Amino acid sequence: MKRVAVISILSAVLAYGQTLTLTGPATARPGTVVAASLALTSPPASLAALQWSVTLPAGYTATAVAGAASVTAAKTLYCNPASTTCLTVGINNNVYAAGVAAVYSLTIPATAAPGPVSVPLSGLVGASLAGGNAPLTAGTAYSVLILAPTDLNGDGKTDVQDLQIMIQRILEPGATVTARDAQIVAWAAVAALSGNLRTVPVLTADGRSIQGCFLPR
Repeated sequence: MKRVAVISILSAVLAYGQTLTLTGPATARPGTVVAASLALTSPPASLAALQWSVTLPAGYTATAVAGAASVTAAKTLYCNPASTTCLTVGINNNVYAAGVAAVYSLTIPATAAPGPVSVPLSGLVGASLAGGNAPLTAGTAYSVLILAPTDLNGDGKTDVQDLQIMIQRILEPGATVTARDAQIVAWAAVAALSGNLRTVPVLTADGRSIQGCFLPR
């Protein structure tokens, strides 16, 4: 009985270690494309095929290509049109080694709201060379922080530092100031007013020049 218990525990540990995890940049901006890698960790010795699904937020799109681990094992990637469900398979005796099984290009819509977005995995299936089940576990869901247009330094918040960056850009020789620039400056100024500094922005009617006075409270 003790031997059976030990074998069961070892099997559970090994199965838990066989994970697929989607990882990518920690932050992204609306209207951009980010690369996210589907990494295979501690695969079973006879793992020959994979299947998985990703859940995309509304408005987000993705495409996928085979990663280095799939290419090395001579496995072909097949996905549905939305690339939300994929599988890798090959008519050969090759097995998977640890590495990147697939790479996703995740398109962030231009209208994406600022804040954290999660892309979880589900429906994981692994197959052995003999056609049996090779258990797989999903790792922590990929989370990316969508930055606001006013978050110019990418620190996850809009404050006086972003306002100063925009002012510097506007004052650069030959800089072209757009209505969008003026809008960003206005938003950043409002955010700064709620912080630890008092900001007094001065904008011309056409938004083509700006002065700022920053005074500690």
